[in-house]
Amino acid sequence: SEALSCYQCADVSMKYDQEFMNDAIDQSAMPSCDSSHMIPCDGEWFDTCTATMISYTFKSSAGGVPVTTDMTTITRACAISTSPQMVDDKTVCDSIKTRTEAAMTSSNLSIEKFTCRLETCTTDFCNTQKMENQVDNGDDRDKDRYVSSDI
Repeated sequence: SEALSCYQCADVSMKYDQEFMNDAIDQSAMPSCDSSHMIPCDGEWFDTCTATMISYTFKSSAGGVPVTTDMTTITRACAISTSPQMVDDKTVCDSIKTRTEAAMTSSNLSIEKFTCRLETCTTDFCNTQKMENQVDNGDDRDKDRYVSSDI
C-alpha cells in the first residue's frame, strides 16, 4: 500500500486590538500552508491526517500601550491512528494547553479564551480544515456574539 499523504504545515494568524500593531506586522510573513506542503507521510504506519486548531488571546504591551493579541494556529500533520498522543482530541489539546500556558507564564503573559480542537481524516490531503472564527479582514472583536447552532 502507498503511504498516505497529508498537508504537513501550520497556518498562523495574529490580530491585535491596536491598529498600529496590525499595520506593523506583516501577516504574509506568518507561516502558512500551501501546495508545497502536500507531502507523503514518512512510513506506512501513518494512516491518518490531522488538523489541530488552536486559538487564544493574550495581553501584553507595546511601548507602554496595552495590546490584546488574538492568536490562531492550525497545525496539519500525519498521524498514527493508534497513538492517542497524535489523534485523541483531549490528549493532544491538554498537552498543547499546558505547553502554551507554561510558555506564556515564563514571559509574564496570561492566556485567555483558549480553545483547541483536533480533527482527523484518512484520505490524501484531507486535512484542509479552517477555523470557523478565522476572519481574514475587518474587525472580529465581536465574533464571540455570533455563535452558530445546528438546530
